[in-house]
Amino acid sequence: MAQYVFIKFRDPAASGSALSRLESICEMLTPHSLQGRCNHIVAEWPGSSGGYYAIQNSDSVTDQAAGQLTIGWVASDEDEEASIERHSVQADGSYAVIQANTQEVSFFTDQFGSRTLWYYMDDEMLVVSTSQRAIVRFKGAFAPNQAATGWFLSSGCQGPFAAWDEKIVQVKPGLEYVLDVSQWQIDARPKPGIALPQSGKESSQNYLDQFESQVIDTIKKIVGSHESGEVLLPLSGGLDSRLLLALSREAGVASNVELVNWGIEQRDTVFDDKRAAQRIADTYRKPLLDRFLPTQGGDYDDVLDRFVEASEGRIDHFNAYTDGFSMWDEFYRSGFRCALRGDIPFPTAIYADQLSARQQLGFATFEDYANTRHFSALFDQRSASLDVALLPGETLVQWRDRLYASYRIPMVVSAFTDLVSGHVENYSPMMSWSLFKAYVALPDHAKGDKKHIRRLWRKHDHSGVPSHAEGSLASPVSFFQNTTGRRFMNDYLTTLRQSQRFPTPVLDMASAPSEENDQQTPTRSAKLLRTGRSWVSRHLPRSLKAYLKAKRPYRLSPQTLAYRLVLVDKILNMYEADAKQGAVQRPNAQETAHLAQGKS
Repeated sequence: MAQYVFIKFRDPAASGSALSRLESICEMLTPHSLQGRCNHIVAEWPGSSGGYYAIQNSDSVTDQAAGQLTIGWVASDEDEEASIERHSVQADGSYAVIQANTQEVSFFTDQFGSRTLWYYMDDEMLVVSTSQRAIVRFKGAFAPNQAATGWFLSSGCQGPFAAWDEKIVQVKPGLEYVLDVSQWQIDARPKPGIALPQSGKESSQNYLDQFESQVIDTIKKIVGSHESGEVLLPLSGGLDSRLLLALSREAGVASNVELVNWGIEQRDTVFDDKRAAQRIADTYRKPLLDRFLPTQGGDYDDVLDRFVEASEGRIDHFNAYTDGFSMWDEFYRSGFRCALRGDIPFPTAIYADQLSARQQLGFATFEDYANTRHFSALFDQRSASLDVALLPGETLVQWRDRLYASYRIPMVVSAFTDLVSGHVENYSPMMSWSLFKAYVALPDHAKGDKKHIRRLWRKHDHSGVPSHAEGSLASPVSFFQNTTGRRFMNDYLTTLRQSQRFPTPVLDMASAPSEENDQQTPTRSAKLLRTGRSWVSRHLPRSLKAYLKAKRPYRLSPQTLAYRLVLVDKILNMYEADAKQGAVQRPNAQETAHLAQGKS
């Protein structure tokens, strides 16, 4: 539920107004409806001259201790030692860590990068943060990364290890970054223990026992560290959240966990995630916070602006936040401070080729779509950080698992965690490197399709509720498929033409008539077709389904491109405004020299 910022000045005497600048950053990062309600920590870093840090919305999170900031959860055998020991780069858990003393600064994430860190360094300072906005604001300048624009338009995320500011760097999960203060140089050191084991060295039963025991222990520690009424568990019809609920019962902490579900209201005949969640909650006689999302915007600008501020432009999935985060505002005011998430490093998709791999991972380029290949010349989407090639001797299952852990988690899954970090702290008990390595060591036939999670779910979930519920979120495109939404989109695209921020061919395509069914109410034939496709999808072998999907040409819809253009425009405007505010607050050269003389 917090954002973290760490600053190290090369010359401590030049630090000037660092504390007041960090205080203003904390206010900037706090959701509008919560400003004045949240506590922040802003202080000098103990034992490191010229070091400062801030924790925005610091309720129920751990302050720095022994020269270390711990973000998320780190597995430890001893609860009492977890907050004071110096964490190893090989520690298990879902976390990011910043450590600093007089000689060096070290920062790293867990082996997945499930919690994201960014950094910026120049001749004067190092800034490390969970927030790109915080870094842009503190340095008071914004250097737009054109590659991020291209990636966001084609894939809905800012690209593989790309930042919106070309001078900001995303911390890679396989590296520890160490600043030598005296030399003022950063060394990126490969972590030990990253290599994955060979398949076939772990038995399914041993793995099930380890998985069950370890996740139960993690849930017990996470929930036990919070007061009653502080922990939310988002529940759906899917296996992941249902297993978390079942294992929280085994851990003896289910009474301290509140269930929640959100989505759009659908017909009574539709068995969706909302109905599944209600039936599961009823089975265990637990109340369910059942929340409904609007299907169209009252104020489209406000909804999208709030999403852009919360997401910082990492992903385009605004369809779970069409209420402008009012639901999460309510949860915060009600005292909730933690959310247990069912994020897992165990993929289910099968990649038939590199194109389908990029699509499934969420990194489709313009070249990958049959109708946008001519845009490739407009955006540079070549990236040394994205290599989806099958390695020699690697099976398709091993390939899929490696790519998911290497790319999907650090750049897409972690972005979902960031979305509500201004309201609650997210914990993912099943996001564990030790469990992932043991999973990789299983025989290939025992992996995929969440086989181990399905087996544990069958063991513990006695609700009798089926696991094939439909999703309860509307598509992002559907949010604009009404009179008000179309008018908003048309007016915004007209404004973009005048701004000349985007190439004309891209705007032309975004303004084109839909290639999809643009009706809010599906026809009878469309309903039957959707039902038939759903049945076929559930019964076809996964490998055949992947092969058929890979043979179908991919097309980017004009409506998807249109709302991504709106989001990118708002993202760039946000960062430009942040930089402008930061530049006003940053001391100029004369002020810095005066401060240095005063401290000498």
